[in-house]
Amino acid sequence: MKMTSLITDMPQSPTRNVHKIEEKYIRYLDMQNEVLELMNKNMFRTLEITKKIQKMEQPYKGILEDRYIHGQRVWEMANNYSFSIRTMKRKLNEAIKMYAFL
Repeated sequence: MKMTSLITDMPQSPTRNVHKIEEKYIRYLDMQNEVLELMNKNMFRTLEITKKIQKMEQPYKGILEDRYIHGQRVWEMANNYSFSIRTMKRKLNEAIKMYAFL
């Protein structure tokens, strides 16, 4: 407390700190715009990847879709394709190599 301030029972001004609230709101809107831009970039990149995967043959096409589009784990994919986990990892590596050469 400053030595020159007065202690009263009067309420404080309702317009006090308005600029701080505005600044926080502007920062919030800026962050929201950044997030939307990142989401748009991710969606565009996902579409590019999906189009490239669609050019592949089965089962490699399905393996990459399951792993990178649907987010399945290797053991889940191995169970779905009736492969051992070791075989599934090998098939996934083959699919990644094929994808790289498209």
